[in-house]
Amino acid sequence: MPNGPLTKDDVRVLRALMTTVVAPLSDAEAEALCEEVRGRPGVSMAEVKRFAKLGFDDLPGALEMIVEELESSTSEAEFADFQRLMWLLRTSPGSLLLTGTPTPFADLDAKQRVVIFRGWATSMFETKRVLHATFKAIAMKLFYRVLVDGKAGPASPTWGAVGYPGPDPEQRGPRFTAPEAQERMYDFRRDTLSLDDVTANGGRSFDAIIVGSGCGGGVTADYLSGLGYSVLVIEKGDFVHASELELLEESAGNLYEKKGLLTSVDRSLFLLAGSCLGGGSTVNWSCSLDTPHYVREEWANVFGLKEMCSPKFAESLDYIRKRVNVTEGDAVVHNNQNQILMNGCKKLGYPYKVAGQNVIGPHRCGWCTQGCPYAEKQGTLVTFLKDAAARGARFMTSTKVIRVLHRRDRAIGVEVEDAEGRRAAIYSKVVVSSCGAMQTPLLLRRSGLHHPSIGQNLRVHPVVIVTGIFDRRIHPWEGPIMTTVSTVADRSSDRCAPHYGAKLETPSVHPSMFGISQPWKSPYQTKRSFLDYPFSSSVIVLSRDYGSGSVEEDALGFPSVTYKLHEHDKKALQDGFKAACKVLIAEGAKELSFGSLGAERLVLPDDEEKKMGALDKWIQMLESDGWWQQGKFGMFSAHQMGTAKLSTSYFSGPVSQKGETWEVKNLFVADTSLFPTPSGVNPMITCFTICHMVAQHIGARLQEMEGENPDSSKLTFCSKMSTAFPDCTLYPLIRLINSRNSSTSTELLLSPSMSMKSSSTASKNSTLSKLSSDEGDKSRTCCLNSSSVITPSAFLSNDLKRTSTCSALAPPDEWSKVVDSSSLALRVRLWMSLALSCCGGLNALEKATARRSATQPG
Repeated sequence: MPNGPLTKDDVRVLRALMTTVVAPLSDAEAEALCEEVRGRPGVSMAEVKRFAKLGFDDLPGALEMIVEELESSTSEAEFADFQRLMWLLRTSPGSLLLTGTPTPFADLDAKQRVVIFRGWATSMFETKRVLHATFKAIAMKLFYRVLVDGKAGPASPTWGAVGYPGPDPEQRGPRFTAPEAQERMYDFRRDTLSLDDVTANGGRSFDAIIVGSGCGGGVTADYLSGLGYSVLVIEKGDFVHASELELLEESAGNLYEKKGLLTSVDRSLFLLAGSCLGGGSTVNWSCSLDTPHYVREEWANVFGLKEMCSPKFAESLDYIRKRVNVTEGDAVVHNNQNQILMNGCKKLGYPYKVAGQNVIGPHRCGWCTQGCPYAEKQGTLVTFLKDAAARGARFMTSTKVIRVLHRRDRAIGVEVEDAEGRRAAIYSKVVVSSCGAMQTPLLLRRSGLHHPSIGQNLRVHPVVIVTGIFDRRIHPWEGPIMTTVSTVADRSSDRCAPHYGAKLETPSVHPSMFGISQPWKSPYQTKRSFLDYPFSSSVIVLSRDYGSGSVEEDALGFPSVTYKLHEHDKKALQDGFKAACKVLIAEGAKELSFGSLGAERLVLPDDEEKKMGALDKWIQMLESDGWWQQGKFGMFSAHQMGTAKLSTSYFSGPVSQKGETWEVKNLFVADTSLFPTPSGVNPMITCFTICHMVAQHIGARLQEMEGENPDSSKLTFCSKMSTAFPDCTLYPLIRLINSRNSSTSTELLLSPSMSMKSSSTASKNSTLSKLSSDEGDKSRTCCLNSSSVITPSAFLSNDLKRTSTCSALAPPDEWSKVVDSSSLALRVRLWMSLALSCCGGLNALEKATARRSATQPG
């Protein structure tokens, strides 16, 4: 079985897969391709011929890019799985299992590989379908993104055939150089702190530390700094100034979580989440929709969150709309895709409206998904964060928050790790998690919070795409991205789940996204489909999901998403899909394409009366042939919500109505994690509004705490403990109180979720002795010896003496033995002792008791 780095044989199999998906056409195929598009407006036959002859091997360094990405951005388990796959495809038994022939995949001729790869898309086995979708996406992404040097600078050799300009042609024009545009831009590097800056001279402390800089983090930083509090915003992504944006799909990956390659565990759902200073507000599509009244009423009446229907919510909403300059009505400019959606809805009598835009001026940029180079989009970089910086807020970028530190169930700061792997503790009165619905639950779990619904209730607004092909050029990459919304499939009258339906909107479509969304049949068909790109108009069907998923942390710290599409949501997507098809047909589409692994396109008849009949048959075929089975069609998400929802009690959610976690005081959440159910519309305005209300609660808390200072003198620096015991499972906070001998208490704070597994006393003492010798930390170092370990016998004999040294908890197995053998009275005494003296022990004993109950009922 393979082990270690990829071998030459592994790379040979990988190359065979890539050249199967993207291959140069024969002379006859190239001529046929040219004939199919001859006469189309704006098509260069010379560029089409060049495109026809392009193959994966013509992309310089593409294979090396894949190998580097695999070796640097996958966990050990994922990399081992990939190696096993390569091993299977290059051995006879493995090839027989996956391809139906004992000949290794790389040794098959091109035609045989095409047949096998196409067959994977329709296989009854999920593993083969995942293989098809994964390698197709990798090949398409690189084929349309890898650049080569040309006369006009670096460009993809695929762009000329479709007339795609690459970066926005206006990028460095008057819109960028105008004085008002330059004034809107702000260089946050002047207010950015390094790890050395915050740890020098005994370390700096702040009133508030905000983890994340998107919609929630931005509005919270602005509000608290406006009250005069010291604020530190910590962002794990980078800051990219507007002048540094390249507006290329490949480089834009650095603005997204996992470089834009985040998927669900089963690869059936692609997720986009911002990961840069400004978060999602930097890369979203400017669509600014108010929280629907029925959503606010649901949150107030069903979940008891009365503030959602209060004047306070309305006041915050009004403030947000003004600050981000939500523009509506005739002031909104529409591109061709949005005009098609509007006109089609008009002809069919479907409801639609102009979607507000958080922009300055007549915004015409189609590249906002890669950042706004003109600072016209009013994301947090040019509004709330800029205002906060002017009031003294400071920032740390490329810095990950490992955990929130808390003492006596109160947040007192965070442990961070910079890009160089150095760790430090930073202290504050309050901590605000604004990492987004993907990262906030991971941070809460790493910080020792145990509420069972953290990371659950994940709502994603699942999206499917339907594309119409027209005779005229549409240029779906140009102009404002999402300015129209139709509620024709909203299911407002559904008795079981009203308003859990779908909306119709338009997407940002750049080359690789178009290529990935189209079914793959053969290299010829792939290139033929791409030539339709400039003539295409797409509609996204966005469902307000009734079902939910979950998110956990993988071995590399990335979100690991599990999401099963609920049957109700599938039907809502199908209703919206049919409505979108009708809209495109009404506007003159000649063909329709469903973003699936292999469903045939619908070529519409010329006879108008027969078009609806053809559509009905095609839709029935998609259902009967299984193309609506999860994993067989492309499903996307740009909105993630609900993973740390607001609640009226601990039993209904992990966060209170004020945005504060029930388990740890002064630890707040301010992002889309708070949504009890999906917003049903693009969540930006809703997130801004709710987090503005949360910020007011945080401000009130800070006012109550006036005069208090974060006390770092009682803390053991948890990063040193992590370094000392890298392989240990760390228990929760240990607190030792001996009220019999003294009215005061001595505390040990290793960190949330910190202690150590059973190991030899000598090795522990050796490591800790080394720690205690570090300059400046002698007073805070935990000294551990055999007498300072809290054992069951010590608890039972009340032999807990006051000591100046710290104490640790004996391994859980020792407590398990006591629980198993002790009488009921003795176990009650244990519970009481542990509750008074050791909250970490309480967790250990709960586990031990649970194990005993499971094996000895009653």
